[in-house]
Amino acid sequence: MKDIEIESIGSLQPDPDDPDECFISKPISVPFFNGKKLKFILVGTSSENTANFLADANAAILNFLKKGENERKAVSHLVFKNYADFVEAVGEEDMPTIENEGDVWSFVYPQEIYVSRRHRHDKDIYLQIACECEWEIEHGLQLVFRRGKKITRVSDQDGHLTEADAYNKRDEDDELLSKF
Repeated sequence: MKDIEIESIGSLQPDPDDPDECFISKPISVPFFNGKKLKFILVGTSSENTANFLADANAAILNFLKKGENERKAVSHLVFKNYADFVEAVGEEDMPTIENEGDVWSFVYPQEIYVSRRHRHDKDIYLQIACECEWEIEHGLQLVFRRGKKITRVSDQDGHLTEADAYNKRDEDDELLSKF
């Protein structure tokens, strides 16, 4: 399979482990994370019309790359809630102490960004940011943005793009997704 090119992030190479399904970019500066360079991984390029997928993925990536510190701060409460819920469920022993929601990002380490199409209901494009975090060592943290515009999920990395998919709910019953 040959490289592909999209406007937002340039050239992507086939993933050596899955060259028909995934393409990987070089590390790209991401304003949402203060310019940290992350790879974008396009997933599912062979499962549908590639040209449509690439156009939709490009638009979503462009939307996301417009987000910066202000947008990150605006979702801090959701990441802090993930932390607080986890600590409440497992106890405070060996957990970092995070006093306020603004400090939560000091304990989050973004790794890469997956771009894929949801296979259920809306079949929209989602950006799934895989992160390590200091409170959920085993499953990490994921931030999911629909069309790169709005956060629609904060959870451990469980392979689901939405709460509706994870818990077999209607989209209307998914708190964040229903606000899109």
